[in-house]
Amino acid sequence: MLKHLHKALLVLFFLFVASSASAEVTVQCAGVTSDAEKTRLILETTTSVAHQVFTLEAPDRVVIDITQARLIGELPQATTRDRTLVGLRSGVRNEADLRIVVDLKQAVRVKSFFTAGADVQHQRLIIDLIPKGNNARNSADSRRRGKVRSAIIAIDAGHGGQDPGAIGSTGVREKDVTLAIASKLARLVNSEPGMRALMIRNDDSFIGLQERVLMARQHHADLFISIHADAFDNTDAHGSSVYTLSIGEASSDAAMSLAQRENSVDKIMVLILLQVMICWQPLFLI
Repeated sequence: MLKHLHKALLVLFFLFVASSASAEVTVQCAGVTSDAEKTRLILETTTSVAHQVFTLEAPDRVVIDITQARLIGELPQATTRDRTLVGLRSGVRNEADLRIVVDLKQAVRVKSFFTAGADVQHQRLIIDLIPKGNNARNSADSRRRGKVRSAIIAIDAGHGGQDPGAIGSTGVREKDVTLAIASKLARLVNSEPGMRALMIRNDDSFIGLQERVLMARQHHADLFISIHADAFDNTDAHGSSVYTLSIGEASSDAAMSLAQRENSVDKIMVLILLQVMICWQPLFLI
């Protein structure tokens, strides 16, 4: 009798194991959320299910296969605001497995993991869909937010070296006046937060026009200021003049005259610089 009881218990055990192995898992979509970094699909299951997640192209989509499972309820519709999802659909695979297909607007990376469900009898399968371009874009944005480049102001003291510029009645040379003004301006610029001065020449040296511009370009200057000192024969004249680069019409007859004179010599400089240019010329009496 004990022998028959033992056989009956074995039969009941194997029937229990077989029925447990073949029991269906229920799956319900608990929601879809989106933020700037990802779209998250949340699936509520009755146990930690055996599943497989992979991506396909042409068109882009994510496939979620869950073994021995069936879907309860409907999948949510994608919103027009979602930049990743086109829609969700489901079907039966191998007569017993659940397949969920996520149609996409762009290629994604996929991460899946389990978390605790609403109660001890449920688990949550989380599927994160991360656009492939997010990493590079976010890191670039972080670098821009983390470090703001100071504005670089190129300060060009006119003339220099064998080119003295205008010479006053007392022998004062334009190249010395412009260097003194440029040095003072550089100190003022460097004292301002978010600004940095770039001196084109720091001493009595001659630098060609194109070399001055190339130096500013190589240092990514945001503004180019060229300082000169006018010579004039009218002792009643005083003050200074400021010219800004104009691609269109000149703002005055004097500006037109200066533009015609300077552009004939320095047209290449203007084309190479392609930045804001200011020419400041204090009056320098002869």
